[in-house]
Amino acid sequence: MKAVRVVAIVVLALTALTILGAHYLAPAGYEQQFRETPQAAPSMHHLLGTDDLGRDRWARLLYGMRVSLVLAPLAAPAW
Repeated sequence: MKAVRVVAIVVLALTALTILGAHYLAPAGYEQQFRETPQAAPSMHHLLGTDDLGRDRWARLLYGMRVSLVLAPLAAPAW
């Protein structure tokens, strides 16, 4: 059980570092649209591609994780 706990801590730490660096890791903000490339396939510029409005999926994933990890402790019962 101890190994599972260590792995979980490492995964959460890496996730936290990733979302803290979202400003540097994402090619653009979560709201910026690339109207010339809607529904683009994954590439070096858009790691997960773009959605139907041309928004970068990788940037939206990083910024969405930020919100989820901030609100998750508030949702967990403290008993």
